[in-house]
Amino acid sequence: MAIKRITTWIKPWRTDGSDSVSSSPVRRIRRIGELLLDEGVIDEQQLRLALERQRESGGFLGEIIVTEGFGPAEIIGKHLSSMIGFEYTDLSSPRFDPTVARRMDEAFIRRKRVIPVREDQNEIEVAMADPLDVGVVDEIRSRLNRPVNATLAFGAEIDRAIDEVFSIQHKSESLIEEIQEFASFHESSEDDLLAQAGEGPIVRLVNNILESAVRQGASDIHIEPHESLVRVRYRVDGLLYDQMSLPRANQA
Repeated sequence: MAIKRITTWIKPWRTDGSDSVSSSPVRRIRRIGELLLDEGVIDEQQLRLALERQRESGGFLGEIIVTEGFGPAEIIGKHLSSMIGFEYTDLSSPRFDPTVARRMDEAFIRRKRVIPVREDQNEIEVAMADPLDVGVVDEIRSRLNRPVNATLAFGAEIDRAIDEVFSIQHKSESLIEEIQEFASFHESSEDDLLAQAGEGPIVRLVNNILESAVRQGASDIHIEPHESLVRVRYRVDGLLYDQMSLPRANQA
C-alpha cells in the first residue's frame, strides 16, 4: 500500500514525456532520498532509517525525513516542488492569511490535511499534503466557489497551522461566553466588569490575544471598534491580518 501511494507522487517526475511507469516502484521511492543524499542534506544512515519508517507505516518519504528531523522542511519541500511540479508553501511565511483559512470547516481541513493560505482576485491558494489528489481539489473548489491553486506543504506543518489558526478563535469564543454569562448573572455595569479585569475570563482573553500575537511574530496589535463588533488584527512584516471579531458588548 505504501509503495502504491508513493508511486502516485512520483509519476510527474519523469521528463521523457511518457505516460507509462517504466521503472520499479522501489527505485522511484528512493529518488528523492538519493537526491537529498547526493546534496548532503541527509546521510546514508538517515536515508535507511527513513525508508524503514516508510515500509513500517507508509507515507511520503520526504515527509518522513522532515518528521524524523533528518532535514529542514524548506529545503526538502523545494526539492519535492521541483520534482512534482507543485509550488512548496512555507506556512510560517507572512503570506499565510489565517482569515482565509477560517473560510473552510475545521473538521474538513483537518481530515483532508489541507489549509487555504491566501486569496487574490483570481484564485485561492490551498496548501495540501497531497496536491495530486484531484478529488480533494475539486471538493475544495466547490466549497469555496473559487478557482483553487493547489500547492505542497508537509502534513505536520499543515496540522500545526490549523492548530494556530483555530486555537485563538476557539479560546476567544469560549472566553467571550464566560464574560457574557458573568455580566448577565451579576447584572454588572461597565465599571463592575472593569473592576473584575484583574481576574477571570477578561484577563485570560487579553492574554490569549497577546500570546497569539507573540507566536505569530506580530509587531503591532490593532483593536478596532466598529458599529456592531470589535475587530482584532495583527501587523506581521508590515501587513495587517484579521484574527478575530468580538461582540461590541465586550468592548469594555
